[in-house]
Amino acid sequence: MYRAAKPTEHQLGLTRLGDLAASDAITAPDALAAREALAAREARAAREALAAREALAARDVLAAQEAPAAREVLAAREALAAREALAAREALAAREALAAREALAARDGLTPRESEVLVLVADGDSNSEIARRLGIAVHTVERHLGNLYRKIGARGRADAVAYAIRRMTENRQPG
Repeated sequence: MYRAAKPTEHQLGLTRLGDLAASDAITAPDALAAREALAAREARAAREALAAREALAARDVLAAQEAPAAREVLAAREALAAREALAAREALAAREALAAREALAARDGLTPRESEVLVLVADGDSNSEIARRLGIAVHTVERHLGNLYRKIGARGRADAVAYAIRRMTENRQPG
């Protein structure tokens, strides 16, 4: 019996198993081999699709895990920027306060410590708060206040605050 060369699936245009079995050109062993090849291809395609789905799922899990970390990094950067801005404002305020104390001291014969006390009084600090901030006793704050009241002609705390505000305003105006 004459046997023709085995046609490939591509040559026959056959892809479905039923088509392979119905074809007269393919013998039973050839159909079985073609079915096994097709099943192997389908299994490989299914494994590849499953691996792709698993890779996407793993990527999504990783992205979900990294998202909180990214938000934490962003929050940390924002907090650092806020702290730096606050430190810059505090440094500027300290420089302004120093300039105000020096201007008050130079103009009116106040000592640097008396000028510090006057600025803190003008800021609204109590004697005990001033003592704590300067690291001195409350009695010493009271003594500094008495000396500066005498030097600037103030009768009390309100006069001293008005004086300090007036002097600081004069120092900020050009001319």
